[in-house]
Amino acid sequence: GAAPPDGAAAPSAPAEASDVPRQLDDGVDGPACSLFLEEDAGVAEISTELLQEPWADCMDKAMTIEGLAVRACRKGAKQVATVGPASADEVMLERLFLAGVDVFRLNFSHGENDEKKELVRRIRDLEFKYKHPIGILADMQGPKQRCGKFADPDGVQLKAGQSFRFDMDPQPGDEHRAQLPHPEILVALTPGKTLLLDDGKIRMKVERCGYMKEGKEVFVDDANSARSDGSTSEYPPFIDCTVMVSGKLSARKGVNTPDVVLPISAITPKDKEDIKFACRSDVDWIALSFVQRHEDMEELAKLVKDSPGSDPKLLAKIEKPSAVDDLEAILQACDGVMVARGDLGVEMAPEEVPFVQKDIIVKAHAAGKPVIVATQMLESM
Repeated sequence: GAAPPDGAAAPSAPAEASDVPRQLDDGVDGPACSLFLEEDAGVAEISTELLQEPWADCMDKAMTIEGLAVRACRKGAKQVATVGPASADEVMLERLFLAGVDVFRLNFSHGENDEKKELVRRIRDLEFKYKHPIGILADMQGPKQRCGKFADPDGVQLKAGQSFRFDMDPQPGDEHRAQLPHPEILVALTPGKTLLLDDGKIRMKVERCGYMKEGKEVFVDDANSARSDGSTSEYPPFIDCTVMVSGKLSARKGVNTPDVVLPISAITPKDKEDIKFACRSDVDWIALSFVQRHEDMEELAKLVKDSPGSDPKLLAKIEKPSAVDDLEAILQACDGVMVARGDLGVEMAPEEVPFVQKDIIVKAHAAGKPVIVATQMLESM
């Protein structure tokens, strides 16, 4: 029979021989992972019709002793594929599986949970059809930091050397200022720190920071100076920056803070509900975005433990320099890691990413943890 891919969790008891995947009785919705452990389970043959398809040469297949074409199972490196609208139907999922996909990633940044539940069902049905284990990875959205809107719908052109302010004022921005509705960022940044916008296309250096008090600006000289005695709503903070790398900034563009650990959780209220849903839906892995430190993974582990349903493995997405610095502790707090090359390339020099990637892989292997290398693969590798 086929060996399970890395991370595919075996059920607590062998699957019953039946025409449908077995059901769990512990609060899990939908079919459970169908690992066929019985001696007479055998393997499932790829149909002659599929073997005659034009794309059949792309199949990751092997021949049994009996001469049957089956999905291959002995691979050192596994393949992960993200399921989107164009690949969510049964036909395309089957093609992807036969082409070598070992793990299907469900992106919880998009779509409704009812759609994810149906996808899990289709993947488990496919798993049962071919008697071959398939991993399902639920990728959480995580916190999203974005700037506010601009008076000009097309945004503003920022020039290198100019000054620009971010504050809490909800008024539409212009070429001199814009709203940043994330007080945790405004409070955490200090003079000399870096602010990246629009996936790193625009780079700014923080020059001054402060807050508004009774209609007047109060400047903070350094990180040790008291910001205010009240809340950020009572004393709204702001930062003044110098544009280092020019570009066009428009509404709702992403904001990154590469050299600051933000005092926020990596798990949003939406993520908490999605984690509960993922545990009920029999996924094999839960991936956490925006991991800054190992405490984020410990928080995720507690949430999973307290959630009814299955007990999925935990994957830490390494996409921030602070996570790279805390990698060894993160590896102890998770079951696997993902090298998020694209996000790392935004928050650190792109030429450093291959070396950081190799270091993460070596340390993950030494810890006995699987590692996924993802994003910006075809473009930069």
